[in-house]
Amino acid sequence: MKYWKFNLAESELSKDVDVIKHTSIHKDIESVINLFNSEIEWDDMYSIDDCVERFNDGCFCFVLYQEQQPIGIHWYYDIRPNVFGFNAFISKNKKNQNRISQKFFDTMCNILYKEGYQTYIAYCDDWNDKMWYRASKTKGFQPISVHMFNDMIGAAKKKTYF
Repeated sequence: MKYWKFNLAESELSKDVDVIKHTSIHKDIESVINLFNSEIEWDDMYSIDDCVERFNDGCFCFVLYQEQQPIGIHWYYDIRPNVFGFNAFISKNKKNQNRISQKFFDTMCNILYKEGYQTYIAYCDDWNDKMWYRASKTKGFQPISVHMFNDMIGAAKKKTYF
């Protein structure tokens, strides 16, 4: 596993992406799940019921829209002053257009900073070079040890859906 954190104060808002925060189930979340399942075969994909459980546990997500269609999602768990990001997805058909995935990420980080969060923390599997590369190109990026990650994530590490 590879672990990292971002200083959210260094994030920038992009006016080129349409992002909406969701704190409860919404039809667009189901649309993104269906889009994911049409593009990627992954046995551990979450369901709408899993989303309801996540929201009940204090998670929230941002959905990325293009031409009013949901094309991406990123989940978060509030561990103030930190926020833990997980399960990011952007449609394969859209992600390379105008650096949309980086702009989506930068914008979410900026929104989180304005909401009072200080640090974003996350991890990816060792094989996930694309995610590591994208993370390392984000302002405020810093690789961290698993020990620092565990200290920062605290009680959230007990959740079974991470």
